[in-house]
Amino acid sequence: MAYTPSRYRAGRVLSASFVVTLVGASGCKATQGGGSGATGPMDSPGKPSIFKGDGNGCRYAIPQHCPPDVSCNPPPPMYADCPPNMRDGAAPPSTPTYLQDTDIDDFRPDNRAEWIRIRRQFSASQTACYYTADRYCPGPDQAGHCEENLYQKVPCQAGPQPQAEQPMPEGMQNPFWVQSFVGIRAGARCERYPSFWCDPGQSCVLPKGELVDCASNPPTGKQ
Repeated sequence: MAYTPSRYRAGRVLSASFVVTLVGASGCKATQGGGSGATGPMDSPGKPSIFKGDGNGCRYAIPQHCPPDVSCNPPPPMYADCPPNMRDGAAPPSTPTYLQDTDIDDFRPDNRAEWIRIRRQFSASQTACYYTADRYCPGPDQAGHCEENLYQKVPCQAGPQPQAEQPMPEGMQNPFWVQSFVGIRAGARCERYPSFWCDPGQSCVLPKGELVDCASNPPTGKQ
């Protein structure tokens, strides 16, 4: 079956808990005599903002609004590619691609020029492993809304795995062996990732993969 983004969209129930785990969730609830979280009204600037984070990445924050008399839990800023004018070091090549830099992906569809790319994420737990695709969000001076979060459940096994193709790196406290899978990419692309070890306590870093045709290599996992 050919890949279509709708086949991999988060369901309502799982989406809520998943967003809390990976990128935080924006939630509000009525308060009676106090409560946890910031109590409204609470407003952040009326347009998105982007600022330098750790390493070569940036953080992208979206405007938040919390009505009066509620307790709100706004999401944390998301990890994103820095715009060229906020990057350290030499200017990027004239036609940068993902294959030249696994952290920065300057690919943009025609209708997403100058938008900010929110980076991919990977999460492992005792119950399942999940991959969240990258997506585009409007820049601070652009109109529009962030693209929908797309995620996949991918095969993985907890604990040491004698059959693993690679020895488990030293120092892992909660190892997970993640089998090779094809992940959704922003811009209707797909990428085949090799098998790798993941330790949630040290953050699970995706290895460099290979961009592939989605029709011939449908994304792994069914939602």
